[in-house]
Amino acid sequence: LICGIQSFSIKDLMNPQSKRLIRQFSAIINFAKFREEQINILNELNSKRESIINEIAIVNEKGESLTKRLNILTEQTTNESSTILKIENECKDIENKIAELNIKQSNIR
Repeated sequence: LICGIQSFSIKDLMNPQSKRLIRQFSAIINFAKFREEQINILNELNSKRESIINEIAIVNEKGESLTKRLNILTEQTTNESSTILKIENECKDIENKIAELNIKQSNIR
């Protein structure tokens, strides 16, 4: 049935007829060739699938690494933001003092 032979029976084994036997062998050979072609195609597809799986694993590892780096940088930014604010406030205070001193200096002249 798989090879295209609908009426294969025990009679074909016990009392083979040449035309039927040739047709049955032909069907079996064709099926074997077809199966071999399908196995080759399957092997090619399987190797492509394996390479894609490996690429996905590499991309996932890189993504995890970048996520960890982003988290570290975000944490550093959070930790440094308070320091940056303090320094900016100190700079503003110094700028204000310089402006006051400039005014005093211009008044003295």
